[in-house]
Amino acid sequence: MVKTLARMIGPQKVRINSILPGMVETEMTQDYVKDPAFLEQFIPTIALRDSGKVEDIGNTVLFLVSDASRYITGQDIVVDGGMTC
Repeated sequence: MVKTLARMIGPQKVRINSILPGMVETEMTQDYVKDPAFLEQFIPTIALRDSGKVEDIGNTVLFLVSDASRYITGQDIVVDGGMTC
């Protein structure tokens, strides 16, 4: 969908991208993040060996709305610490 929308709306100079977050520490995930047994199994599956912070997603949003990403469109940006690599 992102790629299709980017092609459709691109001529109007509108960029379309999506952010695909991994495990991010939020109120919804706090029970997992505080569980040592869960972390012992989960964290080794992430290349950076850490769960994400809300700021990691926010910084990605800031990048995508800035001029630094002016030539990026139609992309799914994975922000997961390398879990899916």
